[in-house]
Amino acid sequence: MNPWKELANAMIVQAAKDYHSAAIQHKKHPKRIRHIQMMQDCENFFLSDWFCILTELNGENILQRIRGELK
Repeated sequence: MNPWKELANAMIVQAAKDYHSAAIQHKKHPKRIRHIQMMQDCENFFLSDWFCILTELNGENILQRIRGELK
């Protein structure tokens, strides 16, 4: 696989993990702003033009899948 594609995939996977982790921590500690900020940063990434440049995946679908796993 192309090293740039591998890097892009790794970035997407890490953002998904970060969002998932922050959402879990937010449920445990709803007053901690850093978890909300991390979730917002990840959401912004998945919905950004930069995400579209990195991949042909649909960032909104990825967020919906993660949110579905959290329910």
